[in-house]
Amino acid sequence: MRGRGPLWFGAWLAVGAALTLSFLTGFSIGLFVLPFALAMLVMVVRRSPHLPEAAGLVSGIGVTLLLVAFANRDYEPCPANGVLRLAPGQQSASCGGFDPHPWLYFGIAITAAGAVAYLAASRARR
Repeated sequence: MRGRGPLWFGAWLAVGAALTLSFLTGFSIGLFVLPFALAMLVMVVRRSPHLPEAAGLVSGIGVTLLLVAFANRDYEPCPANGVLRLAPGQQSASCGGFDPHPWLYFGIAITAAGAVAYLAASRARR
């Protein structure tokens, strides 16, 4: 069966991840990623226009959120008073970034939702 199966779910996942990366990075590298993401979207839509496999798009969004959580795993909140104190022997300190927990929780939920939707639709198709 043409355009069906886990490999096409993976292709949809890649499209979802690329589109989400493009939107999250906005005016930096997002402008360069967007044309490739749209080309991938057109290719995958033409070769696999089936709804069960298209659930991979949702999982691709979740995977990108998980990557953001992973990239910010060393998040250190800034002190409320705005004063950073260095420990003895410490040369520099940094704080800020994104709290990875919301990204992690939403990423897990969205990735799982796409996978469950694919599995449910695949079982119903049989």
